[in-house]
Amino acid sequence: MAIQAAAVAVAQLMQGAGAAAPAAAAATAAAALRGAPLLAALFPPSAAAYSTAAAPAPPVGAAAACGDTAPLLSYEETYIDARTLTAVDPPPAEAAAGGRGPLTAVFLHGLLGSGKNWRSFSKGLAVQAARETRRDVRSLLVDLRAHGRSSEVPGLHPPHTIEAAGADVVRTLRAALGGAPHVLVGLSLGGKVALDVLGQLEREQRAHCGGGGAAAAGSKLGAGVPAAAAAGGAAAAPGAAAAGGAPPPQEPPGAAHRALPLHCWVLDSQPGAVRSEEDSPTSVARILALVARTPMPLPSRQALLEALDAEGLPRAVAWWLSSGLVPAAPGAAAGAVRWGFDAAGAAALYHSYRHACYWSALERPPPGVTLHVVRGQRSDRWTPEMLARLEAARAAWQAAEVREGDGVGRLRLHVLPNAGHWLQADNPQGLQAMMVPWFRDEPGV
Repeated sequence: MAIQAAAVAVAQLMQGAGAAAPAAAAATAAAALRGAPLLAALFPPSAAAYSTAAAPAPPVGAAAACGDTAPLLSYEETYIDARTLTAVDPPPAEAAAGGRGPLTAVFLHGLLGSGKNWRSFSKGLAVQAARETRRDVRSLLVDLRAHGRSSEVPGLHPPHTIEAAGADVVRTLRAALGGAPHVLVGLSLGGKVALDVLGQLEREQRAHCGGGGAAAAGSKLGAGVPAAAAAGGAAAAPGAAAAGGAPPPQEPPGAAHRALPLHCWVLDSQPGAVRSEEDSPTSVARILALVARTPMPLPSRQALLEALDAEGLPRAVAWWLSSGLVPAAPGAAAGAVRWGFDAAGAAALYHSYRHACYWSALERPPPGVTLHVVRGQRSDRWTPEMLARLEAARAAWQAAEVREGDGVGRLRLHVLPNAGHWLQADNPQGLQAMMVPWFRDEPGV
């Protein structure tokens, strides 16, 4: 009833309820947040509970599917020219600095975020990497399913799980890059998706090699094979992925494609399952509940900030949530906003994040891949038990390396000083300095 009352009040506001309406709407939104049910609808016993949910009607003109049933994610792309250290339109592959093609990096955001969260950091990192390597750098900032513009792509149906999100990324990498990037980066939710992507790519490479051992990350997939065949027989539909609507630039026919990334950076993401008592201090479940109970649209960003302030949410968290707002649908009042993500889909993804376990990926990274796990020095995501498990994973990897040598990849654990959970925001210079030395076209050591 509280949400219904709030919706009526906001609807009246949209019709022009007078000068005092914004403040009244904020107060009503705050009341709705306090009065609605909490977590039962957000976290079912199993993520499979979302598998029978009705999918939203596909938006008109949205990205077409890759093939008949495999839609691509939305992403933004930037290209740094090593000669000028400025962003330019991507040139033909053979015209890149050094004639070797660009170094490629793919960035996956955290829960309730979008690819645009990486804009500033990825550009700074690419400029530094281009300066150090004298190679052009191409970056893709991906919107995961239920987030950003990908929340409007038809065909990304439930269940919304880490595995499904990983499969989305793999398809999109094939269409945009022809294979894996040199560097794959994921923060929080995106970090676990990156681990799943790594596993999917390794399994596919094993199958490609006839069931034998996985080829090293430096190996190429599709040499002498048409690009469509190397990508599983599917090509990107026009306008399917790039934020501007243009199809990704094509490499020359017969170009070889990378099977696995050389470096995978997992940023402040818990590799294992997260128990309820471990989740509570982070307030993620509470934030998702507030998101689900906030009546949309709202008259302005300020109305949301005031409503969240009334709930006692820290201002920094409130500002972060407000960055996920986008203009309301056409026909709404000027300045009206709504969430730029699918709240139920995002909650299902977080449910999957909490239950998914990828410790085995740390204990035995794919051959040729250097897996970097970075935690913020001040992050609240790591309990003593998790830190002990992290050290156990390192010991297991060391034992595997002794047994198998180059048959296993490398694991590197890092701690970023002066940073909490949001590494690229808390200490961007420190994170860039940590990553740039590994930004190269050969396996790490």
